[in-house]
Amino acid sequence: MLYDSNATHYVWIKKFSTLDAGRTKHVGTSFVCNSCLSVFRSQRVLDAHIPNCLQHAPQQVQYPDPDDCKLKFKDYDKQLPLNFYLVCDFESFLTPATDDDNDLEPDAKTHVVDHHNVSGFCCYRVTDLPQYQTPPKVYSGPDVMSHFYEHVMSESQAISTILSQQIPLSPMSDDDLRRHRTVTIHSHMPTTRSDTTVTSRANTYFQRVIGVISS
Repeated sequence: MLYDSNATHYVWIKKFSTLDAGRTKHVGTSFVCNSCLSVFRSQRVLDAHIPNCLQHAPQQVQYPDPDDCKLKFKDYDKQLPLNFYLVCDFESFLTPATDDDNDLEPDAKTHVVDHHNVSGFCCYRVTDLPQYQTPPKVYSGPDVMSHFYEHVMSESQAISTILSQQIPLSPMSDDDLRRHRTVTIHSHMPTTRSDTTVTSRANTYFQRVIGVISS
């Protein structure tokens, strides 16, 4: 259906195959499902498809709002550097599955062939602060996941303790001051009185990061 300022017009599609000819590289007649608009190469395949397709509602194309149809990057906080993060790697070996494993779900369309048994792990704390760098934790033996969980929780506690320290700010260098003055606060919202508070908090956070690294 076509619209203009004064009237509404219907369009007669005489041959769906010709309309959708450019959707595939197939040379020849194509067969289109009127419900989901999928294209098939033969009438036989289309006839086999229709009973399953009609179990679902017909496809309807919805175009985005013209005022909100552009993909925009909004997670500016994800660009802030992290002082700490953990890098982990696991080692495992395969053991053959037994018949009992597949008997648990007799109607399943897939079957269990092997089991991944974790045999060890390595966990490394990554930080740009030399005083808090530690050697990698390596473990191989029984009950691997329990040891891994205990190590991760201990690292979480240690990192939380480090980040909770109140360290006085060190004097900023000329380069730090230059970077500080060029910081831009990205916002898609209209300017309000609270913008000064946001800017102040962002500047305070930036100074704290510089202070931790400098000290």
